Amino acid sequence: MKNRNGRILNILLTIIALFIIVFAIIWISKRGQNNENYDAIFNENINNMQEIAKDYFTGSLPTEIGGTNLVSLKEMYELDLIGKLTYGKTSCDEDSSYISITKTTSDEFKVKSNLICGIKTDSIVEKIKSNTIISDENGNVINDSTQD
Repeated sequence: MKNRNGRILNILLTIIALFIIVFAIIWISKRGQNNENYDAIFNENINNMQEIAKDYFTGSLPTEIGGTNLVSLKEMYELDLIGKLTYGKTSCDEDSSYISITKTTSDEFKVKSNLICGIKTDSIVEKIKSNTIISDENGNVINDSTQD
């Protein structure tokens, strides 16, 4: 009788151990998928910031070579240019994250988006020619990438 109870106990402990191992493997793999999702969202956010920068600055270009116009993430929130950005559960730094435009030559500008969310940070820098910034038929300044 003792031998039979010992076998049943060993079988139950083995089943519980296997269940714990399977649960741990699933939990670790899900955690890795979340990081990939967070990275994809982070990349989408910084690309959106770059597009916002190109649209926003078409009406307020620096006039002197070396001149820079800068808008912090906090200001973008206040102007309703973009919704709240996070990396997972971490909020992005509203003061250190920004978009900027710098006049590098008489007809060229450097547009930069810098995003910092906790330990995750990245930036995009893109040069555009001033002929991509044109006026439409109503006199509104627009960014026309087909003119590059």
